[in-house]
Amino acid sequence: MGDLADLIPATQEAFAGLITRPKLADKLLKRPPFRFLHDVVMNTINATGVGTDLFGPDESDSKAVSDKASKIAFLEKAALFAGHMTGSDLSAFRPAKVVAGMEAEGTNVFLQAYARGVRDCMDGRVDAAEAVRRTLAGEGAS
Repeated sequence: MGDLADLIPATQEAFAGLITRPKLADKLLKRPPFRFLHDVVMNTINATGVGTDLFGPDESDSKAVSDKASKIAFLEKAALFAGHMTGSDLSAFRPAKVVAGMEAEGTNVFLQAYARGVRDCMDGRVDAAEAVRRTLAGEGAS
């Protein structure tokens, strides 16, 4: 997967120019808490418009995504969306482990894929609406 010391700067670079908040600090990327990941995904959607129909009102509110099952569901949906945008296999990203505070390497790989996919949608290389449709339909990433 990669060394965390190399993955963190790559994650920070992937989001450069996409969002200003939350700050992608080394400390947060070394062991990303769910609220941080939620904020990264939602702020990216709000800043870029990519994936605006992906999450419902309850999922969009971090206070409403408070139990383990809803946190896992949120991350699974975000990862599936990233997979549809990039064509990447993100099956190694395990939301249950992430919610438990583990697997920072896999989380950084997911975040990089998410940012890459958003940029591809913004550049017109990927149809964001189609990626949202496939994600909401539960289609596997290809």
